[in-house]
Amino acid sequence: MKLNTKVDKGEWYDYTATTSGTDVAASFRVRPFPYSFIEANTEDIVKELWNHFKYCLVDWKDVTDTNDKPLKCTDENKKAVFDYSEDVREFVFSKSREKLDEINKQLKNL
Repeated sequence: MKLNTKVDKGEWYDYTATTSGTDVAASFRVRPFPYSFIEANTEDIVKELWNHFKYCLVDWKDVTDTNDKPLKCTDENKKAVFDYSEDVREFVFSKSREKLDEINKQLKNL
């Protein structure tokens, strides 16, 4: 059985969008969310989604503040993206899910 033990390091994905008529581009390093991290208590869904997001978003490139200064990929900055950028949030979740599906497909072929 072959298993990629480095999958938690993440892969880089390019993101493009148009915001207020301006094209924006950035890159995000995303990893799949491990099944073992899911908490049984589902009462606080937003908290669980936030935990999922901050784990899966490993790093980013070309993300700046309003003064065009590069923003570090910290939990605080991730939280701002999670809270206010639905497009990026869904992009990260989508790429994480794609990677998990790819891993599952590889494991089925063993």
